[in-house]
Amino acid sequence: MIFSLNFYQKEAVGDNREAANYLLYFVDSENRQISDTQKIIADKTNENNQERTFRCSFNLKSMKFNEKETYYLVIIDEAGLQMPQREEFQIDVAFAVDDFDFFS
Repeated sequence: MIFSLNFYQKEAVGDNREAANYLLYFVDSENRQISDTQKIIADKTNENNQERTFRCSFNLKSMKFNEKETYYLVIIDEAGLQMPQREEFQIDVAFAVDDFDFFS
């Protein structure tokens, strides 16, 4: 129920590029939040592309996921200068917490 994603800051912060803060989380098709919220502070000034990569770990809520349903990664600019982005994801969990009752 925990997984990581890498995010890439396209351009280095400099004379004509300002740093930005983003909030990221997953929602289901009914826009209910299904993960914790992570924050990226995109403030890298390094010109090296590999140095502008961020790794975020997400914790999914303890629930059943349908591999046929579409889930979304929501990316929100904290300053409100950009429209929120929604990226489609499929979530296929081998077994959810409720599938096996090891303690009964």
